[in-house]
Amino acid sequence: MWTTCSTARALHGGDYNPDQWEKGRLAADIVSHLPLALQSGEVEVWYQPQVNYDAGKVTGVEALCRWDHDKLGWLLPSEFIPVLEESGLIYDLDRFVWEKVCQDLRRWNERGKRLSASVNLARNDILKDDNIAGHLYDLVKSHGLSPDQLRVEITETAYVEDPALLIATTMKLRELGFAVEMDDFGSGYSSLHMLKEVPVDRIKLDMNFLTGTGDPEKGRAVVSKMIELVSLLGMDMIAEGVETVEQAHFLQERGCSEMQGYYFYKPMPVSDFEAVLEKGDFAVKRG
Repeated sequence: MWTTCSTARALHGGDYNPDQWEKGRLAADIVSHLPLALQSGEVEVWYQPQVNYDAGKVTGVEALCRWDHDKLGWLLPSEFIPVLEESGLIYDLDRFVWEKVCQDLRRWNERGKRLSASVNLARNDILKDDNIAGHLYDLVKSHGLSPDQLRVEITETAYVEDPALLIATTMKLRELGFAVEMDDFGSGYSSLHMLKEVPVDRIKLDMNFLTGTGDPEKGRAVVSKMIELVSLLGMDMIAEGVETVEQAHFLQERGCSEMQGYYFYKPMPVSDFEAVLEKGDFAVKRG
């Protein structure tokens, strides 16, 4: 676990490195302050809507974390998530998120707005609780939800790191009625192998194939064939990181209608998303 002693390691074995020292101090603060942050409301669950481009409506959300630190201000997820993963505290954060999401889903159900929400499940969560599937099942049932309203996201890299454990957990989750998603598909190095080995319901396509470096024509060819392959395997697909109408049209033309990204909606606080729900404003931009 990160402690103040971790910051001192930046000074050992070499010259003083101020950047490394500051990163160590930030990590120590994140770890020590997390319990209070979860209790005080500094950590918030935000939502990014997921849309069906064919139907022109919002069909679900992805749950995301935002941290408004009382002294440091807004922390980027890239600043605190890796620290919590390394320290083993990601389980505390994820349990907090699962509870908040279930509370929100129940409230939306009561208002006649039934949605599904995607939540993260980290490898460390499974190591902390060998009955994590049962824990999630009990949680949704305690809030009067059906398991299909909670989509469980596991990153492709997590499957690569510990495939047997993750595959067993995935199978148990699906037996209990949860939809399991492979997140960040295409960002690792074993995508095709994972498609063969891992029993998931939906693939989250990393749009870096269209927006990253390299030959754009090759990128479009790869995406087209990935959409076709996932369909042939009987899985659903959602493209994340859609930023332009051109990308949306390209995906739609090739059979991928489920999307999320800044072109449609940015992540937003729950109050902002509920305002959208109350207005019934599910219209999706089409350019």
